[in-house]
Amino acid sequence: MSLINLAKQDKLPDFQSLDEDTLIWIESNKPQFSILKYDQKFAEFSMNCVQKFTPSQKWFLRSEGINSIHGLRHILRVVANTAYLIKEKNIIDERTITATLIAASLHDLQRKDDRGDNGHAERAARWFLSNQKSILAHYRISDRDIDVNVVSASILFHEQLYSQILNNSDYIKNKIVADLLKSGDALDRYRLPKLKWWINDEYLLLKPSQKSKLFAYTLVVNSERNFLKTGKSKDSVLFALE
Repeated sequence: MSLINLAKQDKLPDFQSLDEDTLIWIESNKPQFSILKYDQKFAEFSMNCVQKFTPSQKWFLRSEGINSIHGLRHILRVVANTAYLIKEKNIIDERTITATLIAASLHDLQRKDDRGDNGHAERAARWFLSNQKSILAHYRISDRDIDVNVVSASILFHEQLYSQILNNSDYIKNKIVADLLKSGDALDRYRLPKLKWWINDEYLLLKPSQKSKLFAYTLVVNSERNFLKTGKSKDSVLFALE
């Protein structure tokens, strides 16, 4: 049974992946964006970031999640989305950029399943701090070029509603990276099999532009279409970005 029909019946399995019928449904419900094109130069930057910040598949808590709806394609699209927002918002501080992209690449790796999995963000934040040396080595990043506490805090906050964190001193201190990750993550909600689960600006402080939304929606459709043909997650995202 397709993911869209399972969602209607509230019978979604622990691990989920898009199928042909669900992808057709996503294509048929394309939002009415107010623009026709997004900035290709921003997309090129996003592709470079995906190539650099692809996590090791060994880092996934559950191997079943690698190709699932919160798996590698989702993570790489969130890297691409946050990279697009970085360019769009003209953020030039290298430490901020690096922290954002690392946080994006790690935020869902410690999920137990594709359901709510409350606590997965805290799990991922702790895992990063425990494994920071090997993770930074994987990305060829010096610990002098990043504040690991910014990364861990931003990963932690991506699961929480703004109403829960607005007065949190750690959130206020790490606001830029946390906001970028929350909005980049929300932009990939076009992959989910219910319209009410798609991105909603009311839940975000950093409001994505129409161009970034068109970019994110197009990335979902093209990468998932390619994955159904090839079964290759990273290559499908890079194909879509090209």
